[in-house]
Amino acid sequence: MKRMEAQIFGLVQGVGFRFFVCHRARQLGLLGFVRNLSDSTVEIIAEGDELQLEALVESMETGSSGARISKIQKKFVAPSNSFSDFEIEYS
Repeated sequence: MKRMEAQIFGLVQGVGFRFFVCHRARQLGLLGFVRNLSDSTVEIIAEGDELQLEALVESMETGSSGARISKIQKKFVAPSNSFSDFEIEYS
């Protein structure tokens, strides 16, 4: 079990990207959240099996029709085990 902390750059706000990520993360059995940041990027905190986390990243690169990803910054750290679902956070 790992935790992925990712920041997604490009056209990712206002195009249904968070809904896409949330749906895919739930399909993969991941826990955590996705949210818009004030700098027009999207933050994803997801915990689960590393293979599922990588599958989420792969899905983001190829599957969200409205989004245009220019860069994904990610790192893997120890999980917090503090999530019970994957959800969209609203500021």
